[in-house]
Amino acid sequence: MPDTSASTERVVIGIVVGSHGLQGTLKVDPRTDFPERFEVLRTCYLCCGDEDAQIVKIKRCKFAPRGILLTLDGTKTREEADKLRGATIEVPMSDRWALPDDFYYISDLIGCQAVDEAGKMMGEIEQVLRGSQDVLLIKATQGEILVPFVNEWVGKTDVIARVVVIKRAAELITAEEIPPALGESDH
Repeated sequence: MPDTSASTERVVIGIVVGSHGLQGTLKVDPRTDFPERFEVLRTCYLCCGDEDAQIVKIKRCKFAPRGILLTLDGTKTREEADKLRGATIEVPMSDRWALPDDFYYISDLIGCQAVDEAGKMMGEIEQVLRGSQDVLLIKATQGEILVPFVNEWVGKTDVIARVVVIKRAAELITAEEIPPALGESDH
């Protein structure tokens, strides 16, 4: 059944990466910090490219070494499952799990205004680069600024007001001249 409410905001919690077995089971790459949420999920939105999102019933969920195996009501063959490769598994934003204090959803940080400690506008958070340490990518008039998302560099974060305070902003913006290595010419 197509999603009739185009205004419903959703968040991606998984991407279909292939099929498993002959009975239409999907291999899903979880895109959530809470993969255990799949165990309690009974329905979700299945979004295939430009097609309307469909609400689908989840019949079975099993954790596998490289992802999650989902069996959906209505997907009965390997061929049907293979056609869903690249589709996203989504839930309404209102169904997101609560986070502990001082933890934020990436989608809530994107678009926030980055300001220095004096309140002067630096730019807008365009992306959060994930790794052993998350890094905010701020699009500023002078180019991109990368800020480690740690207490040393980031102050108050208010996703409701859409503002993130960047500490020591002048150190990030000031261009450093890197001397040539020993024995290298600078021209």
